[in-house]
Amino acid sequence: MKEEQEIIRKCGKGNPFIVPEGYFEDFARNIMTQLPTENYTAEDDAAPVVTMWQRVKPLLYMAAMFIGMIMCVRVVLGDHMTNNTINSDNLAALEFSWADFEQMSDEELASMVEYTMMDNYSLYQYLSEIE
Repeated sequence: MKEEQEIIRKCGKGNPFIVPEGYFEDFARNIMTQLPTENYTAEDDAAPVVTMWQRVKPLLYMAAMFIGMIMCVRVVLGDHMTNNTINSDNLAALEFSWADFEQMSDEELASMVEYTMMDNYSLYQYLSEIE
């Protein structure tokens, strides 16, 4: 409150902005003198000619953007994309027999089911197909 009173004392309450004398009386005439005097025709308002390059350019830029994104993903993932192939060496490690499941403890089986996000019915179907 004290600071506000000090500011009012220094600056006052008057409006610091003023309008020059006769500004609004001459306003319309001043605007009209500033407008161009050329006569426009309907041809000036015609739509601009669009070239083939102007049509193709957005599609080309979009294709370049997607190629760039794919290249970035390949750089980030690196060898992870190519090492996921299944060959005869790791196929033997992936295959389980019924005996393997019978030897598993309940905790191991539960963690496997949780990891694969299988429900009980899907697990039952999978185990019945192994025999």
